[in-house]
Amino acid sequence: MSSIASAPGWKARFLAEDELDGTRVVTLVAWALVEASDGMTEIVGIVQRSPTAEAPDAWFGFADEIEGFQGYTFTGLVTQGPGDD
Repeated sequence: MSSIASAPGWKARFLAEDELDGTRVVTLVAWALVEASDGMTEIVGIVQRSPTAEAPDAWFGFADEIEGFQGYTFTGLVTQGPGDD
């Protein structure tokens, strides 16, 4: 990994047959600039993975390496206006 940056408002979209619309979105922790073995670089989202029986501690991973990955979506940022507390 060459670099990492925050990813406010971005989510990864995954196939989820148990969801009504067939997809699930997961908030990105960050964007990572990664270099492949051929020297090419790409930007990949990082997500926090839930604990499983095989990996009881939650961990971080590249979204595009998770089964069912469909792409990224920008859902916007929640902001407060003047006087909103």
